[in-house]
Amino acid sequence: MTTLGLFTPYSLDPGGGERYLLSIAEAMRGAAEVYLITPAEQPLARLEELARQLDLRIDHLRPISYADAKSRAPFDLTVVMGNEVLPPIPALGRKNVFLCQFPFPAKLPDLARRSPFWADYESVVVYSDYAKAHTAKAQHDVSVPEKPIHVIHPPVAPLPAPPACERKNGMILSVGRFFSDGHSKRQDELIGAFRGLKIAKSSLHLAGTLHGHPVSQEMFARCQAAAGTLPVTFYPNADRAELARLYAQSDCYWHGAGLRADREKEPEKFEHFGITVVEAMASGCIPFVLDQGGPASIVTSAKNGWTYRTTFELTKKTSHFLTSINDDAIREMRAAARRRARDFSVEVFSIAWLNLLGADTSRVRRNGSSTSTSTIDWAVLCRYGFNDAEGDFIWANHEFGISCAPSSTTRVLFRSYGRQGHCLHYWLDQNTSESKYELADGLQQIAITNATEHDSTCYLRIEPRVHNPGDIRDLGILIHRIWTGDEPHSGGTLLAAIPSSSSELTSSLGVQTLKTRARDPH
Repeated sequence: MTTLGLFTPYSLDPGGGERYLLSIAEAMRGAAEVYLITPAEQPLARLEELARQLDLRIDHLRPISYADAKSRAPFDLTVVMGNEVLPPIPALGRKNVFLCQFPFPAKLPDLARRSPFWADYESVVVYSDYAKAHTAKAQHDVSVPEKPIHVIHPPVAPLPAPPACERKNGMILSVGRFFSDGHSKRQDELIGAFRGLKIAKSSLHLAGTLHGHPVSQEMFARCQAAAGTLPVTFYPNADRAELARLYAQSDCYWHGAGLRADREKEPEKFEHFGITVVEAMASGCIPFVLDQGGPASIVTSAKNGWTYRTTFELTKKTSHFLTSINDDAIREMRAAARRRARDFSVEVFSIAWLNLLGADTSRVRRNGSSTSTSTIDWAVLCRYGFNDAEGDFIWANHEFGISCAPSSTTRVLFRSYGRQGHCLHYWLDQNTSESKYELADGLQQIAITNATEHDSTCYLRIEPRVHNPGDIRDLGILIHRIWTGDEPHSGGTLLAAIPSSSSELTSSLGVQTLKTRARDPH
């Protein structure tokens, strides 16, 4: 089996970088033998605790030391994590990818030590377009040959809300590690902004990891002192269940990484992506983020959240949100936030890494199924017309979003090999009204009308009568073409929609937006 080495030089604390690296391991489950490489071998009990805190599985992961890894090299694939423009260690694999969280400033002697490693790395992966722009500039500044830079956003799985959990008016949440260096989450600045909010019954809730080292303890003590008698509640080391409750209850979400930082001279102090921002949006909690850094590309101001530049602007916009926006507009904004969060699903992340590493995807578990698709006869699948399954294949029990132009009809031509009772559900922009189609065998097409005067997203979801991932009849449908127009395609049965109650739809497992393609099926 293919071997994959994942290297991190950092201590294994429950944070975004650790979640990202272990999510690569999960994406490669079944496709590679995965080794977690650290400067010193980590006890299995420590990894199991980390996995529990991050709600990830690591039973297929083999922890080894860097010294052991060097003796085993070369691995078929390696991914090396670092916080500078150049990788911290020599390449250990036949194919090597550098995962640059952000190109933090580095001392010249350290860069000189790392420069010889650069030639053996094939490409660089970063978390966001913000990180990509600064990584490209850093490569140029240190005068090394430029490498391809790929943006693969961190995966964000929604935290399920606990039962009977209602939103509390004026409840403001912020989630992030308590620390004072690097890209600090600046909870101290958020407390200062909250002091100026002056909204009755508003409250600020600060959750995040609290470590024992000085930069963490110092920031936490500073925040407690700044809060004084204000209605500020702290949740140090809150677990995932507690975070799920807080996201579900909170009216809005504040993100402060980068406050007081110099935008030109200190780009590393701004948020590189914003996992907690997406988690908040997935729960319908409205985000307020700085207009600089990774979150600024996640949030569209006044549509699915707000961006701000100063704490004064943060306070002003939050006050407007809490006091001056009607309930219908807020509901639509929460729905838009949830839709945006789906662009950062675990499945999108997994597919991106599988494609980048060139893994054997026929051995990978899909759709969160506990059954491996290694039992599927892909040759049989191709004989039924599914000859592009790694392209626009909509897997059963998953949602897909298709952009629909205003005041027009979007048509979808697809092929299925369905059993009687398989249904294709669709709905526009989270509306409560859904329709469904009873699928037949072979080439079929549907027409979706967007009667509104704005762009909408149509969500499609395959719900099989039974679901056996080892049977090609239960896999899903293959999209051949998506187009806008009044004329149907000359081939394929045109299906008629049947009204469907919202209760027929179970919760979605993931989402991936399909780009419009002009593939002619003839």
